[in-house]
Amino acid sequence: MSVGRTERRIPGDAHPRGSVRLPENVHWIRLTAEKASGDQFSVWLLSDGYPPGAVRAARTTSARYIVQEGTNQPREYRNAVTGAAVLPSSGAWEHLFPRAIDSVSPQRVRFLGHVYIQDSITEGEPKPPAMATVVELRPDMLVGPASNTRQKDETRRYDGSDYELIRLTRNDYGEMAAAGINCVRVDAEQARWAHELNIFYSGEAGRLPYPELLYRPQYLGSALYLDEPAVNARDHELRPRLEQDEAFRRSITPEAALHVFQKHFAKVLEQAKPALVKSLAARSDIDVGTMTFPQQNLYSWETMVSTAAYQLSQDPDVPEAMVFEPPGRIGTRRSVPEIDMTYDVQIPPDDPKALPAILFGFLRGAARLTEKSWGVSIHGAVQQADTFWCLTQAYDLGATRFFFFDSYQLACVPYGEILAMARHLRAHANSNPRPDLVRLRRSAEVAILVPPGLQSGARISG
Repeated sequence: MSVGRTERRIPGDAHPRGSVRLPENVHWIRLTAEKASGDQFSVWLLSDGYPPGAVRAARTTSARYIVQEGTNQPREYRNAVTGAAVLPSSGAWEHLFPRAIDSVSPQRVRFLGHVYIQDSITEGEPKPPAMATVVELRPDMLVGPASNTRQKDETRRYDGSDYELIRLTRNDYGEMAAAGINCVRVDAEQARWAHELNIFYSGEAGRLPYPELLYRPQYLGSALYLDEPAVNARDHELRPRLEQDEAFRRSITPEAALHVFQKHFAKVLEQAKPALVKSLAARSDIDVGTMTFPQQNLYSWETMVSTAAYQLSQDPDVPEAMVFEPPGRIGTRRSVPEIDMTYDVQIPPDDPKALPAILFGFLRGAARLTEKSWGVSIHGAVQQADTFWCLTQAYDLGATRFFFFDSYQLACVPYGEILAMARHLRAHANSNPRPDLVRLRRSAEVAILVPPGLQSGARISG
């Protein structure tokens, strides 16, 4: 393993995109490592100092990022909008470069969970590869289906029956990428296709090259989301107890229900954060040593948007976002009249912004409070007149994730409809560049405050 660096002064307009303000003094850092098998990989980072251990900090100090696996063509990862370097987001960043264990023995470093000792220093100026494939990515908007299958027959079903699903082919992934889908689920073979198509992908890491997979910004991890923690707390914790415990049923309060959810969410979070590194540790062909890290790019795919602020505030990194998952048959013309009747209000059901404004308000407020992100998903039972508007409105308001549920009865969005919505969203995004997402996250002009004690004074009927 060798690490080298050289100082280099680069003006801000020398970047390929020119829209990113670079540090005045940056230098190339090169990491080259040889594995026990004899295979090599190299990483070049143009950085203002040695890369910080936290990836969020590293994004502000890094100008370019290039990876070469073996003798393959080097790949430089850039943001397709800003031209900024795109770094890996899985959470392993602090382990990807050697770091001194202590100041007493700076020759001892920890790297990928193992201790190494410096035995010599190689002089020279590391230079980036002359020819690298530029991979342009959109980390500000991940778009894609939930699974790596599609429906054999896409005819919509309304009888509660299931679709027959077939595995996505190389041509399917190419078609999705051409439509604007850039975040997909894969198996080992499909991962190679997604990698070649320059899109993000997630899936089991069992057969992907290690540790190279951790250096790939395209690889997001073995899983991407927490699956409805609030809904599962209701269905698998609260409802069984309500059915079986009469005393609990008679005495339940919002505080008691919240306490059940809090315990359930803490357990889900504890299990999800180390899932990627545990899947790596389970492989017989590698040794992760002492390396451990939380997977930082996980989001919560959740129906109950009122829990967004709580879920996003429980850990500084995980979940990184909340994505709204529509419950059942939802839609403006279907749901707003029910809201009007239930709460004695007069929200216009013919305004396509009426329902999304309520839902997105919870998500945007939580994202602003925690400096995280939010998104929306489309399910098969969502009123179809709302779907295209819902995606573009979410984009305009700062959403970063746009997903489609593509299995299970009425919840399934047929493959062809997913392609149509992805094309629509891409066209809208191309025609409507967004301002800085941090500024957009803080653009709300109205806040809704719930008076203290209003909820605690309520009772839930058994």
